[in-house]
Amino acid sequence: MYRSMRLVASALLASSAFAGESAHIGIKELANSAAQFGGKHVTTHGCLVKHFHGSFIQPCGSSDWRELVLVLDPDHRVPAAFQRLSIDFTHEVEGDFSGVVVEVTVDQPQPHKRTFLRLDSVANAAPYEP
Repeated sequence: MYRSMRLVASALLASSAFAGESAHIGIKELANSAAQFGGKHVTTHGCLVKHFHGSFIQPCGSSDWRELVLVLDPDHRVPAAFQRLSIDFTHEVEGDFSGVVVEVTVDQPQPHKRTFLRLDSVANAAPYEP
């Protein structure tokens, strides 16, 4: 069942613009040096986590805030796609996440720049089961 959900998630969220040009980066490496990848299209494997502070990708099962990558999903495609697939997005969702690393000015607590992965596709999405 999860295999079919993974394929559908890929189809729902895929953006073919960068399909063959994405650099595969480990989530820990991306978290530790995200700014270095600014403007580049990358793919990483990990778990997408929804939190009241926002969404982020981290190594599955990790609770180390230094290993997380902030996520931008400006069109809110990810929660909608997961809902259609009956994937509970209140917990970790494991998958392969692709997008462009961008720097965005945020206002809280004071205006400053943060680095995000602007998602354009998710492949092999499934609820994380430790």
